[in-house]
Amino acid sequence: MTAYNVVRFRTKPGKEQAFIDAHKKASLDATGLRKAALIKTGDRTFCVVGEWNDLDGLAAAQDLKGPNCGLGAHPSTS
Repeated sequence: MTAYNVVRFRTKPGKEQAFIDAHKKASLDATGLRKAALIKTGDRTFCVVGEWNDLDGLAAAQDLKGPNCGLGAHPSTS
């Protein structure tokens, strides 16, 4: 069964373009990841939507991400 995930981010002030550029350059080589999209949702806020082959692939990828993914932003908790 196909699985999806959504992660919200808020960039640091002045870091929006660096965040966008980093996502354009990011490798999508996680096992089971079909595709991902970056969506600007507001001032300094973004969502990433990922499509996965199944929940197992999504669960395995959780070990690959760091607290800020090195992209000048942190996942939003609000």
